Amino acid sequence: MDALEAILAALYLDGGWPVARDFIVRAIVEPELAHMKLETSAIPVMDFKSALQEAVQARGGPQPVYQLVKEEGPEHKKTFTVEVRLPGLGQIVGRAQGATKKRAEQEAARQVLEHLSALPEARPPQARKDGGAA
Repeated sequence: MDALEAILAALYLDGGWPVARDFIVRAIVEPELAHMKLETSAIPVMDFKSALQEAVQARGGPQPVYQLVKEEGPEHKKTFTVEVRLPGLGQIVGRAQGATKKRAEQEAARQVLEHLSALPEARPPQARKDGGAA
């Protein structure tokens, strides 16, 4: 663990918080999220909605928007369909069904996290040494 802390400190000291944060998200968080599955567990292994919010913030994007798009079935056995959108990142959409709104939201968030992990990182333009924009 000391070696990882040293690497993170070096990244932070050399490139600042954005560089260190991007490394953490790209090399640690996203690979772990890619290995997690919600389908096999009655209780989510992790809070995918929070993880999605953190991943979007790390990319500088807008907050996810969740919308209930369908509710069907008898009162004692409803099925909820939820969509999650990321308006500033190309209208990425996750759509999922669940026995509860919360479960449907978690699965939709997991889908979008999976999609985000496959996208290339958006990088801000680098400043030139002469002070002009790249």
